[in-house]
Amino acid sequence: AQGLDPWAPFTDEEEWRLVKWLVSRVGHTAIDEFLKLPITSHMNTSFTSKYSLLKAIDKLPCATKWKLKKISMVGNRTANDWQQETEDLELWLCDPVDCIRELMSNPDFDRCVLYAPEKAFAAKEGKTHVFDDMWTGDWWWEMQVS
Repeated sequence: AQGLDPWAPFTDEEEWRLVKWLVSRVGHTAIDEFLKLPITSHMNTSFTSKYSLLKAIDKLPCATKWKLKKISMVGNRTANDWQQETEDLELWLCDPVDCIRELMSNPDFDRCVLYAPEKAFAAKEGKTHVFDDMWTGDWWWEMQVS
């Protein structure tokens, strides 16, 4: 949200980068082991255990709700009784319309998304038309005027 600490719920950018690295590169067990190392007591992070780290991560804003769908898949292997084996799986998904709505309403992307067509040229003379994004194409212009 605008006006709030951009690194919240973490202390600062350095801590946020550490958390990002831990979550993207290290498994849960290794995170726990890392945070138990004596040297980590000198880091003065806002979390002291994997549990408190995950609680802080849970405080991060979440745009769309995740939904769980349980599915059963039939595999290509057969069991001893010659029946095809099945496996119960969890499928986590978000509504794509909600995702698009969140992206389009996020003020952080205001300067990244254009709705009005533009004519871009390679030089000031305007002789060579450049087509590099959707909004620079003829189709976009035609859709706006129709």
